[in-house]
Amino acid sequence: MNIVLYLDTKSFGISPDDLVKRIKKTHIKGFEVSIDVYNEEEKNYLRRLATLCKDNDLILILHAHIVEDIESQLDFYGEIANIYGKINAFNHPISSDNIYLSQEKTNILFSKIINYIELKKYDISFGIENLSSRKGTVRLSKDMLLPILSNNEKLNFTYNLGNEFRDFGKITNVNPLFIKRLNIVHIYSFDYKNIHKAITKKDPNKVNIVKGLTYLKQILYVGPIVLDYDFDLLGLTTEEKLDNYITNAESIYEYIA
Repeated sequence: MNIVLYLDTKSFGISPDDLVKRIKKTHIKGFEVSIDVYNEEEKNYLRRLATLCKDNDLILILHAHIVEDIESQLDFYGEIANIYGKINAFNHPISSDNIYLSQEKTNILFSKIINYIELKKYDISFGIENLSSRKGTVRLSKDMLLPILSNNEKLNFTYNLGNEFRDFGKITNVNPLFIKRLNIVHIYSFDYKNIHKAITKKDPNKVNIVKGLTYLKQILYVGPIVLDYDFDLLGLTTEEKLDNYITNAESIYEYIA
């Protein structure tokens, strides 16, 4: 398993070159990136990072936010795949008023995504992530994704352990289909006030998260472990946040080594 940092607009004040330079001597093996595909500056950021990850043999994962305008967004991710090589990407399921409508809309969306990737022959391996509950809307948790994965044989599974633990208090009850399709894992901690917090030594959720990581070893998972942290919760200044992020990543490594 490999430690990967999550990056979004909150962390883009650090240049791709500086990021890669900082992690080269650590156990961090790459990045998961979420951008606004309608923002040219952020697109250029990802283009540069893709080049650097390719040149330095680092993992790059694309966190897509596709709901509509499927073709133009996938065309851009196809461009990134042309720069980087075969790349993993994933998307959230569609939220709705009830489970069945959410599953139906999600199945249609992901079928279109997979079909377009195949049509254009983009070197993208695409997945779906389990969500946590939210008051006032239906968001598909892990087991609610089974019909979508069953209907789309080439769809992978991104397992967010933080989301699963927040809702159900356990993270090892996994259907064999999820294990077969599993290629990305997210971890984070939380409390009554914030989610996507760093996992610390005295974290009340740490025992359960470590159990989850141990379980991943038992099922022989060897893919990336994304530290799904909110960059703004890691410190005051950009430099302090990055320092704390790297330090935390190094502390997590002992549980997956």
